[in-house]
Amino acid sequence: MSKTSLAVIGAVIAVLIGTGFYAFAKADDESAKPKMMEQAIEKGIISQEQADNLKEFGQDFRNERQKEMFEDRLKTAVGDGTITEDEAQQIRDWQSQMPEAMKKLGPGKGMGKGAMHKCMSE
Repeated sequence: MSKTSLAVIGAVIAVLIGTGFYAFAKADDESAKPKMMEQAIEKGIISQEQADNLKEFGQDFRNERQKEMFEDRLKTAVGDGTITEDEAQQIRDWQSQMPEAMKKLGPGKGMGKGAMHKCMSE
């Protein structure tokens, strides 16, 4: 593959990540995400392999971001005196022992949006 081809592919991926991925990640309608990827593949903008890679990247990115947000929330709660560091560690331990099946439900699935938070705050 020539350097020009690689540059074009790189530019397309950068544009997708820079603009389209934002819309892809923010779409309220879950069915819009696969449709956007399907259209990008059909129009030759990206290959199926690139779409699969973007999907995997998006999942990994969201997972890492959720972990960061969770940890930030615990640190804030400890910092403002809502919970102790020991209680924060108990929460971390509880989360690490969560069954895999619970993770498959994901946020907003099965239990409804915010259900886990509501259970924890009761």
